Amino acid sequence: MKRFLLILLLIFSYGIVYAQFYNDNFTYKFKDDFESWTPSTIGGWTTRVQSAGIVSTTTVVSKYKTYSLMLQDNSTTQTDVYLTKSLAGYTTTYYRFYLKFPTGFFWETSRMLFSFIPTGGSRTRLYANKSGQTGYLRLGEEGPSGGLRDSEILKEDRWYCFEVYLPSCTANTTIRWWLDNVEQTSIPTDLSTYGNWATLNFGMQYTNTAVSTNTIYFDQFVASTQRIGMIKKRFPINTN
Repeated sequence: MKRFLLILLLIFSYGIVYAQFYNDNFTYKFKDDFESWTPSTIGGWTTRVQSAGIVSTTTVVSKYKTYSLMLQDNSTTQTDVYLTKSLAGYTTTYYRFYLKFPTGFFWETSRMLFSFIPTGGSRTRLYANKSGQTGYLRLGEEGPSGGLRDSEILKEDRWYCFEVYLPSCTANTTIRWWLDNVEQTSIPTDLSTYGNWATLNFGMQYTNTAVSTNTIYFDQFVASTQRIGMIKKRFPINTN
């Protein structure tokens, strides 16, 4: 009897821990772990723009499971490698993804990593910037009442978890964002002239055409009405 009760206690305790760390119990608007792409399908994204190189899944690195998204700009004349996603019907939304900068990524002054485009007004963009020999992320709401906010210094060859909260396009609102679950300086703004969120361009845009190869990796993209946070699963998470 004691053994049976002990087993029940262990199962119950495990369930609590699992529920606490497996943060998957929320409503998705969209998600892609890049595990189900085929040569002709792109996991629920709207279009793929690869005029400058390659937009595909890869097993070279991954944050979790087997695949991640690889974006590679190998052109000296073109600048764009990204995915697009229609945001029709999206209002207040949290967007979470992992990103990894390979060695040598931060040689360039600035690269755009995403752009949220409304039906009117300015865009909300994320840049990977360089200052001296170090890199950082810069989130910008580019309207007249927005601003720019910078992250901490980043390292190459490691995964970071990025999350941004984009509210509905109303007045007196705030764009919030997190890096590895640490909230960064928010952006109070007025989005009342923006209409609605229309499109997400996700990936490298306006990169330097002078150097032949720029590569970045993404994984575990989620859009939800709730705060998402980092993956904390009971299974091993890749560190490559």
